[in-house]
Amino acid sequence: MVVDHRGRVCWGTSQLAELLGYPLKTLLGLELQAIMPPPYAQLHRTWMRVGMHVEQIGGASTNGQREVAVTPITCTLCTFLCM
Repeated sequence: MVVDHRGRVCWGTSQLAELLGYPLKTLLGLELQAIMPPPYAQLHRTWMRVGMHVEQIGGASTNGQREVAVTPITCTLCTFLCM
């Protein structure tokens, strides 16, 4: 899954969409917090509105310009049979 600078899903696989319970066309364009459980969804929403403009988040500041680094991560999602 790839999320753009506005926090919207701009790329994902059909397998991920199925795991999350969305058709792929619906998943693409969703805000990331739509698939986050509480309280993380609200924290992310607040960070996108306020926190991401803080100079410390995302890199160093030079003359008011933020340096942003792209950090790819690998996530593994599993389902477990509960007994």
